[in-house]
Amino acid sequence: MASEMKLRGIDEFLAELQRLAPELTAEARARQADRAEQTAAALRAAYPVVTGELRNSIEVQRESSNSPARVFTRVTVTSRHAGFYEFGTRHAPPHPTFTPILRRGREAFLDEMIDRVGARGLEVHGRV
Repeated sequence: MASEMKLRGIDEFLAELQRLAPELTAEARARQADRAEQTAAALRAAYPVVTGELRNSIEVQRESSNSPARVFTRVTVTSRHAGFYEFGTRHAPPHPTFTPILRRGREAFLDEMIDRVGARGLEVHGRV
């Protein structure tokens, strides 16, 4: 027996997404930039001040996209010591800092955008 899936309302759904995309993308750009700066500030606050190299190497970069509906912002730590601090060495224990703070920042941004989509009358299900 063959499996079958019927989708109803797809044309209307796609039209609604296309209508909302520019507005949501513009809002997402601003919110993502704010969240990236907040994440960078949380990283700066969490890193120790020994030489200041870790804190001073945190960068927030806006990245371009070929798609008008995609937004990219990168938070990086360029210090050559970042990996040693994060993952440890045989002489020093790990200090998981970057990964947990970045994860919290991403989750907060996702929650904000889900709220914004919901405020426009669309429902989001299945967030993991």
